[in-house]
Amino acid sequence: MLGASLWFRLSRRPYPATNAGVKRAAGSAGRGYDPAPPMSPPDAALATRLRRLRRGLACGAYTFVCGATTALGALALAGSPRASGRFRDRMTALWSRGLTRILGLRITVEGSPPPRGALLVANHMSYVDILLLAARLPCAFVARADVEGWPVIGLLCKAAGVIFVDRSRRSDAKRAGDALLAALERGRTVVLFPEGTSSDGTAVLPFRSSLLDGAARTGRPVWAAAVGYRTGAGSPPAETAIAWWGDDEFLPHLSTLLTVPSVEGRIRFAPEPIAADDRKELALALQRTVSAEHALLRAHLESL
Repeated sequence: MLGASLWFRLSRRPYPATNAGVKRAAGSAGRGYDPAPPMSPPDAALATRLRRLRRGLACGAYTFVCGATTALGALALAGSPRASGRFRDRMTALWSRGLTRILGLRITVEGSPPPRGALLVANHMSYVDILLLAARLPCAFVARADVEGWPVIGLLCKAAGVIFVDRSRRSDAKRAGDALLAALERGRTVVLFPEGTSSDGTAVLPFRSSLLDGAARTGRPVWAAAVGYRTGAGSPPAETAIAWWGDDEFLPHLSTLLTVPSVEGRIRFAPEPIAADDRKELALALQRTVSAEHALLRAHLESL
């Protein structure tokens, strides 16, 4: 409350009105006269620091509450895997919707999301993709194995029922694929990022096929979607403010993200699922579909 009050005072600071300003305010009905002057650099820097602090505290507190609730609920429902999975997915959706509001992330969805119990693949730019998709689609995710060992984040992922995979070990890919199929059989929607890494979002990388083997063997159709972002004027572009890839460190990137006033995130679902009995053919067809949807999505974002 103190941070919000101080920010309000800084951003709406009164100043002596000139005669010209009074005349414009009185005689230009409908023109939208705004007497607030632009903030000076020191004021803008202070506002940025306050936004980072306010959002950081809010994200931390909300994450703690949702994480504790998810862990306790999953423990209470341990005897019913189907009910436990649905509870975890709903809590992940609730957590994601809360964080997107805190971060000023506005979400637009194009197309129809898949039905419950579907396997969905998408391109991957950032950890923000998880918030974007889960806020509109209760689901579980597949994540790389090292995330499980991250402080706090790893515990939250385990509580949410994330499926971890060590892609460097073929045997572990088989285990994770079996876990993925089991989650689908229990009615959970699972999101997979087959690129196996994140990128700056300018193009869709080739898809790895190992975790698509179960879908190919069982003839299960796979849905596809593309995700993308746009930041407002005066903010860093989405390729740097949102995309987390390469050698980017998590905490500095998150610190920058917390200062961005607002972000538009878009999800574009492909109209039809894809099925194939060969995992490599399936991966190629899905990559082409996501690339096509991604190109349309980027063209739309750049036209805004």
